Amino acid sequence: YGDWSSDVCSSDLTTVTFKVYNSANTLLPPLTAKTTTAGVASTSLSIAKYTFGVYRVNASVSTGQDSDAYLAIYDASGTYMAGAGWIYSSAGSYPASPTLAGNATFGFVTRYQTGSTTVVQGSSSFHLEANDFDFRSTSNDASSLKITAPQVTFSGLGLVNGTAGYSYQVTAIDGQFNKGTATDKYRIRIWNTATSAVVYDNQMGSASTAAPLVGISGGSIILATGTAKREMADEPVVTDRITFRVYPNPFGEEIIIRHDSDSEADIRIELVDLTEI
Repeated sequence: YGDWSSDVCSSDLTTVTFKVYNSANTLLPPLTAKTTTAGVASTSLSIAKYTFGVYRVNASVSTGQDSDAYLAIYDASGTYMAGAGWIYSSAGSYPASPTLAGNATFGFVTRYQTGSTTVVQGSSSFHLEANDFDFRSTSNDASSLKITAPQVTFSGLGLVNGTAGYSYQVTAIDGQFNKGTATDKYRIRIWNTATSAVVYDNQMGSASTAAPLVGISGGSIILATGTAKREMADEPVVTDRITFRVYPNPFGEEIIIRHDSDSEADIRIELVDLTEI
């Protein structure tokens, strides 16, 4: 299910285009909807069409504004961790520009292949909005998935702004695991595989084995072990360029995308599988 509204583009808003990309940039058939006089448009989609993985949604308007968010789709019957949302990336996290700070969006899913204790499935994406630093995983290290509830760590290889030769490690904590009440936490380290030079770390200076300390600012991280799970939080993911909300996030059978506007306009949605596992 998709439902959204938008308050970001006042009366000049004409058309909002939603595109969802996978690693092959394959688009699913686009969806369209027309806003009501209240500025709300809705449409529906079948979750059965989407595989386990992360989906990147780009929303744009004719004025040139755009924003990214990530959706994580997972199999609720198994052991997995899934997360999507955003964090505040503090100064010092990006060595190429040490004073750079601002919002960063993330999305990931991870699990062991059914029947295997070595083959890690899933994907990870990260986008630092201030300078369009973009990371997308391409493979996972064998046996790298470590689950010590409520914490999960996994690693692999990926692309930085489309260029290969980088490694990454994600460590995340589900703060509401097993009826907990703590904040979800997220850390990603990205480094040059050949030189070991760190190109991004939102917990710079901490050991690679250190627990994540950075609480997420929006979205949610979910760990399910088959014996302990938690409900998806109806918490929106909001970015700072064009405001649209995606929740619950991650999602299983139903998703709401909300974008408010004070004028009537056509809205276009395009959905694409981000990973092919």
